[in-house]
Amino acid sequence: MEQMDPEAVGLNWDASHIWRTPEHEDPVESLRALKQYVATLRIRDTLSRERPIGPVETQIPAAVRCRWPRSLQEMQTIPQVRYAVLEIVGTKDFSLEQVDDVARRSYEGLIPYFSA
Repeated sequence: MEQMDPEAVGLNWDASHIWRTPEHEDPVESLRALKQYVATLRIRDTLSRERPIGPVETQIPAAVRCRWPRSLQEMQTIPQVRYAVLEIVGTKDFSLEQVDDVARRSYEGLIPYFSA
């Protein structure tokens, strides 16, 4: 990464992917080690370290059970990243109302971590 132009190449860092590695990496330690190379952040909750990711309901980052409070706080220390992307897998057959509900609950779960 040190040989790459940070204006052209950066890491897409995802706490849930780090959490579910076979080595059981610590997402906060990973982010601290890599943050100078991070270009984008991705957020999705998970109840376990198992792959594949669980059902939609377990991916919604709810403030009361979010796996990532330390990671979310660490994300805020990366000056070159202004936005994070919420990723929820498995809504293909959801109605628009169901997708909207997932987005709303996710927003409500994340806003305590990102509001200034």
